[in-house]
Amino acid sequence: MENTNLKPLPFSVKKGELVEMYIDQMTERFILDNINTIIVATRNLPKNYRPRVSQLLHIEFMEFVATYGAPKGYEKPKVF
Repeated sequence: MENTNLKPLPFSVKKGELVEMYIDQMTERFILDNINTIIVATRNLPKNYRPRVSQLLHIEFMEFVATYGAPKGYEKPKVF
């Protein structure tokens, strides 16, 4: 039986929104370090670069969700 109280995942989020979605599952530092790693890889930035990016691309958000699972209270993406 599916839980119909789950919210659909947004198409994309800001870093702060990502932290709010996952803060009860992992630390803020862990979330930010890992999303920054994804951003650097996706946008072909230098490895030691600390991205000053607020808005995540859809592909970056989906990679984070694919790696760490959907946040509590949200539906799992249908493509996984």
